[in-house]
Amino acid sequence: MNTKQTKKYALPFVAILAVLLAFSVPVMADLPTEDGYLADHHKMNIYKQGAGDLMYTYGTPFYQCIWNYNEVTGTNETATYNINLDSVPENAVEARLYVYWTWSKFDEYDPYSSKDYGIYPELEVEFNGESASFDYAPGTNWIDDYTDVKNSTYLGLHYGDPNYIKYNFPSGTNCAMIPIDDVESSNVVEVTNVYPYNGNDPETSGDDMAKVCIQGVGLLLILEDDDKMYWIAEGNDMTYTKWKNDAWVYGITPDMTITKVKFPGAILSGMDTATLTSVIPAGDLGCNRLYFNPLSRCYWEGLWNRVPDKNLAVSVTEISADCLRRHNNMARFQNGLWDPNCGDKQMNVANAFLVVE
Repeated sequence: MNTKQTKKYALPFVAILAVLLAFSVPVMADLPTEDGYLADHHKMNIYKQGAGDLMYTYGTPFYQCIWNYNEVTGTNETATYNINLDSVPENAVEARLYVYWTWSKFDEYDPYSSKDYGIYPELEVEFNGESASFDYAPGTNWIDDYTDVKNSTYLGLHYGDPNYIKYNFPSGTNCAMIPIDDVESSNVVEVTNVYPYNGNDPETSGDDMAKVCIQGVGLLLILEDDDKMYWIAEGNDMTYTKWKNDAWVYGITPDMTITKVKFPGAILSGMDTATLTSVIPAGDLGCNRLYFNPLSRCYWEGLWNRVPDKNLAVSVTEISADCLRRHNNMARFQNGLWDPNCGDKQMNVANAFLVVE
């Protein structure tokens, strides 16, 4: 795969939950549910697979937070990104744009987020001045498969509700096909927060505005190549694990934060090596592990460690023949290691691009 860069022990979770339920509602309200901080494998989907090669490029800068209303300009805020290529390959036939975001919230009560509530963002994206429409893998939908949050059951509840949860803000991946003719050597991506603004409510202490933070953007090119096969996995699975006060927070161990990504189907005869490119928002501490098929010998540690940025880690891993199966390969992304000094806290899995040759 060609990868171009623009710039070079613990109690079971259920037992913990049962004990805390016996106490007050505020204690319960900070707990995640199993579709939150635990690995949730259905969130990683195969968008497309076939004969050919892939080239992934991330844009710069990283992590820009935008509001749906700017009180000075009176307009929506926009984050601008640049994706630069040496050239557009002549055999490029398709392009797919990814927008990675997090911390999507509505500011109702205070400027410090502790009383704000989570929302799903409304974004408009332009690629080189042309509108880009979001779409997702066949058989999936945006919220269930491409977003994740601490506790989806109580998302959007206002401060003061008995089930309100602090910092229950979603993260996600938005995807759009880009006409290959629109892709140039220098590309500009503009992401605008268009969540409706209804004015400042005098009865609340916040600004009554919506905010979302864009961790970064990426561009994937699909190339014609009869000697290679590819799989495009995409989605967003948020996991969280942390060792504190001689226990794993929420009872979530690293074994509970292993996101599985399946690459179904057979590999053609004669193809025996592969390249896996992974895109991990919030992959910043390096306390993580990638497994590819045999768990006992095909694994790598510390791949997602602030490269190129703490908000968007990208790694390229060479897969040797002895780690590759002839049918139905699988990658596993583990957040945290069994080491009290190495809980990786939050980490999201957004993309896994496999190319076999």
